[in-house]
Amino acid sequence: ALTITADDKSKVYGEENPGLTFTYTGLVNGDSEVSTEPGISTTATVSSNVGSYPVSLTGGSDDNYAITLVAGELEVTQAALTITADDKSKVYGEENPGLTFTYTGLVNGDTEVSTEPGISTTATLSSNVGSYPVSLTGGSDDNYAITLVAGELDVSPKTLEVEADSGLFKTFGDPDPEFTYLASGFEGGDGYEVLTGQLEREPGEAPGTYTIQQGSLDPGKNYQVEFTGNQFEIIEIVVTDVLELAPVHMNWGEPIPELPATVLVITDRDEIINLAVTWDKSAVDVLASGSYTLTGTLELGNVHENPENQQAIMTLVVDPKQAPANLLISNNEFEGKEANAVVQIGELAVIDAVDDIHHLELPEGLHDNRFFDISSGQLYWNSPERAEGKTTFEVLVRVTDRDGNVMDRLLEIKRIRESVRDINVYNSFTPNGDGINDGWGVPELRHYSGVRIQVFERSGKRVFYTQDPDHRWDGTFEGVDLPIGTYYWTVQVTETGETRKGMLNILKK
Repeated sequence: ALTITADDKSKVYGEENPGLTFTYTGLVNGDSEVSTEPGISTTATVSSNVGSYPVSLTGGSDDNYAITLVAGELEVTQAALTITADDKSKVYGEENPGLTFTYTGLVNGDTEVSTEPGISTTATLSSNVGSYPVSLTGGSDDNYAITLVAGELDVSPKTLEVEADSGLFKTFGDPDPEFTYLASGFEGGDGYEVLTGQLEREPGEAPGTYTIQQGSLDPGKNYQVEFTGNQFEIIEIVVTDVLELAPVHMNWGEPIPELPATVLVITDRDEIINLAVTWDKSAVDVLASGSYTLTGTLELGNVHENPENQQAIMTLVVDPKQAPANLLISNNEFEGKEANAVVQIGELAVIDAVDDIHHLELPEGLHDNRFFDISSGQLYWNSPERAEGKTTFEVLVRVTDRDGNVMDRLLEIKRIRESVRDINVYNSFTPNGDGINDGWGVPELRHYSGVRIQVFERSGKRVFYTQDPDHRWDGTFEGVDLPIGTYYWTVQVTETGETRKGMLNILKK
């Protein structure tokens, strides 16, 4: 008896059928097979579903054996199938993308399982930036052993467009303003409240332009900033007005005192600040009292602007000079000289505590000024007039200082005359035309009034008479030269009541 048994087989769904075999039970005498082996087959094919399929034996013979055929089984098992949720991404605020999954392990041309799994995610329209699971649930197919693999939905930040506002500026010295901006691209109910931090600018405080940068401005995790900067300007302080200074007084003739080095100005910020100033003092004459309006140029530096060319203005007052106190003369007497003689009398000295330069003059038509003159600070008798009979003169000297102060001083000047009795009357002369001792007279009497000079011959005949002491006798009478000889003269001075007499000799010509 020989039993031929079909061997049990197995395969995974979708695989080719394995080779079918059978097993002998009962071979003897060293036989390894029967003379005619049985056929072996199964109803299972490559596309057969999971299940058990018979492995059948047919035929087979051998004269030496009574053959019994026993069928086997081909077991088709489930194929391993992985269903993986596809990873997805979206930008914050967008609708969720369509969720999909991918099969790994489908065979036999299958495109899906009989019951597909459900797919979902916890992410919603308003979910914050982050990763969210994409989950698979359910799903079945008799031919597959299904493994479900979750995926991820990645929510990425949305771009928020931020542009710094233009036209931002500050005045030098002020704190920076808030750097404002315009943001667009918010989602849902989001607004500026999601932004923290602030824009910043390039460092520096000198007037000029500086780039506004993103700085610490943070949109939060749901946004990323696409930033557009702008220019921030530090402008110079604008001077709008200059405060008036109190007048400064100075003493006449002294150097201009130190003037205020700074002035108070009003700026366009309604602030009052100090600025250095340079004064124009060219109009000041320290030798002329009065008020002088000085203008000052503001020293702006590089942080101030003066578009209207504001200037500092102040009044410098040169106080009036103290007038001269007195006028003195070193000598107030002089001796009368011959005609046309210029006689120095004395030095004039002005008593002035402030200045030593003065203009001295003798105003015309006043007192006895016509007889005198002033030159180089000296008083002179300078007149052809004899001023007969005067021994005391009043001279009004006008002193004008360099500030225009005028002082008049009346000086008493005495003329000393040789007394009539002491005058030396010469007793001879030589009228020969040689220019030496050609005439005779008594010019020393020229400053006396009521003078009569006479010359007589021995006979008593008067040959010369004059009331002018400057008139000299030339030794003639009625145009005829008188002879050499002795003559007699008389001098009468009515002013003093004196009379003098003597002899006069005409010497050989």
